[in-house]
This record gives sequence, C-alpha cells and structure tokens, in this order.
Amino acid sequence: YVPGDLTEYLEKTYNAIETASGIRFEDGPYYRTISVVCYAKAVSEEGKGYVPSAYQNRVILYPPDILENGNYAIIHELSHVLNYFYHKASQPWESTLIAEGFAEYNTYKTIQWIEKNDLALAYAVGTSN
Repeated sequence: YVPGDLTEYLEKTYNAIETASGIRFEDGPYYRTISVVCYAKAVSEEGKGYVPSAYQNRVILYPPDILENGNYAIIHELSHVLNYFYHKASQPWESTLIAEGFAEYNTYKTIQWIEKNDLALAYAVGTSN
C-alpha cells in the first residue's frame, strides 16, 4: 500500500534533495540502487512502535512516518543514504551524531528549497517550521 501521491512525489523529492544539498546520489563513490520500503504494520506484536531507518542504500518506513509526517521521514532517511554514498563507515550511519546532524540539516534545506520551488510537493512534505 502506498498512500496518497507518494510514488508521484518520490522522484521529485529525490531531485529536491540533490538540488538542496548540491551533491548527487550517483556521484558518490559507494553509490548503489536505492530501495525504499513501506511496511503496512507500524507496531510490533510486543506493542513497540517501529521507527523509520536507513542503512546503506535501503530506507524503511512505516504508516505513521508517511501519514503523520508527509515526506519528512523520507527526506531525512534518504539524506542518510546520500551521506553513506559519500562517507562509507564501518558502523551504521544512523547511530552517529554527525550522521543525524547531516540528515536533519539536509532535510531542513531540502524542505526550504521545496517551499520556494514546488508548492504541490511542499504541501505533501509539510512545512519547515
């Protein structure tokens, strides 16, 4: 299940991330195909909520990430992937302060760019405030 216009906006989001960051996914020395997976179940059998994640070239999202946050979670997790393509590390990027800082800053810059250049995508993503 892919809610709303996620498929339509994913390519635009991808391009906006590259434009706002000034770097391209494909130019990274560790580039591979990117996989974005959206699972239908948001809570484990133990009642624990799943969280969005990115590792190497894979982004995993759950319904609350998409339905409550627009594409914010997608931009944030794709920013982790972009970082990984340029700065491969021996440990998962999402566990480091620098990686989270890059992802948050790049998400903010991307959303600001989207708000100025693509109003339909800005509506889908949400505001930077």
